[in-house]
Amino acid sequence: MNQFKSLLILIGGWCVPGLAHFYYGQRIKALLFFGIILVCTVLGIIIADFRFVRYSDNPFYYIGQFGSGLIFLLNSVFTSVTPRGFLPLPYYEIGLLYTCVAGILNLVILLTLHTQLTKKSRPGGTEDKQPSREYPGLT
Repeated sequence: MNQFKSLLILIGGWCVPGLAHFYYGQRIKALLFFGIILVCTVLGIIIADFRFVRYSDNPFYYIGQFGSGLIFLLNSVFTSVTPRGFLPLPYYEIGLLYTCVAGILNLVILLTLHTQLTKKSRPGGTEDKQPSREYPGLT
């Protein structure tokens, strides 16, 4: 497969979670990944009181949220840095954790798909070789 085409598919999978799996015919996985990541992200946004963390506030949460794709971009445009007052402030961290976990999950899913695709495209990459059970130096 063309590397440019696979890169575009992975970018599409970043924008809309599950889209890359949907393209490759794994419809059930695609819907499952889309649902899990969307629900986790939306719940996190609601629990965080519709607040968005900027990179200067907390770089780790920002990078974690980045993995959610278009949801991250829409969240950054339509939410604010200040709370709306719906929930107490301690819930803010829990909400950020939800969105961060959803973003990281999406990135891990895409990296796993990319690894599977590159393994199949290499010569001799279709074989599943079992790792050795022997550990050198241990008796």
